[in-house]
Amino acid sequence: MKAAGIEYLPRLDSHITRPEKYSAYLQRGMFFNGTSRTVNGFSGALFQKSPLVSCPDEIVDHLKDISLSGSSLDTFGIDLAIETLLVGRVGVLVDMATEIRSNPHVSRPYWVKYLAEDIVSWKTDRVEGHEVLKRVVLRESIRIEDSKDRFVMKDDTRYRILSIEDGQYTQTVVKPDPNNKIEFITIEAITPLRRGAPLEFIPFVCIGPSSTNVNVDRPPLLDLVDINLSHYRTMADLEHGRHLTALPTPWVSGLKTEGPLEIGSGSAWILDMGGHAGMLEYTGQGLGALEKAESEKRKMMAALGARLLEPDTNGGVEAAQTVAMRHAGEHATIRTIGQVLERAMSTCLKWHTWWSGLVVVKDPLSAECEVELNKDFFSVKMSAQDVEALLHAYQAGSISFKTFYTKLQEGGWAREGVSSEKEKADIKLDPGFTLPNPGKKAEEDPTEDTLEE
Repeated sequence: MKAAGIEYLPRLDSHITRPEKYSAYLQRGMFFNGTSRTVNGFSGALFQKSPLVSCPDEIVDHLKDISLSGSSLDTFGIDLAIETLLVGRVGVLVDMATEIRSNPHVSRPYWVKYLAEDIVSWKTDRVEGHEVLKRVVLRESIRIEDSKDRFVMKDDTRYRILSIEDGQYTQTVVKPDPNNKIEFITIEAITPLRRGAPLEFIPFVCIGPSSTNVNVDRPPLLDLVDINLSHYRTMADLEHGRHLTALPTPWVSGLKTEGPLEIGSGSAWILDMGGHAGMLEYTGQGLGALEKAESEKRKMMAALGARLLEPDTNGGVEAAQTVAMRHAGEHATIRTIGQVLERAMSTCLKWHTWWSGLVVVKDPLSAECEVELNKDFFSVKMSAQDVEALLHAYQAGSISFKTFYTKLQEGGWAREGVSSEKEKADIKLDPGFTLPNPGKKAEEDPTEDTLEE
């Protein structure tokens, strides 16, 4: 913010003729990054529990490095959430190297994230009532050696054009002509294949705050960003005023000497008859309006979503239900973003599984893959009495084991990221415990029936 200077903090009138004063004004200003804290809080809420991922066993190891650049599925998802909250737009391309490689870890699909500003243009068509992506242009920047100095690295901008040509998916990589003879130079043209056959769709998904279409949506935190910027300017004025009022300023009248005055224990001022000296003192009452404005804008940020900035006025004893009601608006937004992320990541995982060829899948979206994010943003540990009531309901056959176990997970009594089926299997392997069987008498062996259910 401060590096941008007058773009976010305009000069005062006195700074036009004395630019050095603006530098001091800029440095004194304090930027309270409420936007960042809100984004981190919201994205952390979505991923405070590991996503529940169901996919074929052959793909599980891929989740540890879904991008082939060190990002796990969890880390990749957090990055997508942050971009969706901040900008309201981010893209994911599922790609695969065309050349044959001996390393099976590399010869598999991988995910690439594209920021909103790198999604340059796009084209869609309506096919059988559905909007289908026909072309998208993505900007990429790679680091290359300078031709004049091999120890200097520079950015080289390229454009990857994904398109459907004659029913086939193709990629064309171009870059601007440095000689300006033509507009672009084609670097490579690729036809991605799956088991020797070209793809019939573009494996690219665009994520917004409310949908996965390519249309540009309004960033969900734009209002908060505007208030945060206004708060920054108010803080700069407030700190500037505090600086002026806090420093003691001497004054003198009837001075015999001329030139600069020195002040201190080793200096004396010789005044004419009737001369006076003193210190200017300013009460700073005018700063009250700025302090009030700063407080009001901070509350506005809280109302717009920055609940992490809001002080705990109830001594930390506010009921979870009260908090949930007070935050209902923000959570509706987060929940919608979470649902869109789930849908997008599940789609990418289906493409990934289909393209890998490790599992027999009929079409790109028929793979049994799902990603489920956390929706419980006020996770309060379930009491022992509630667990006992759940257990009685399960034993009575009123709820299924899946419902019972899901409630235990939500209440913090079960392992995160473990499905009910996996939990059943682990219980069956434990020789010291058997599951209670709902609707069965105690003398019967409950374990097998329950597991089969």
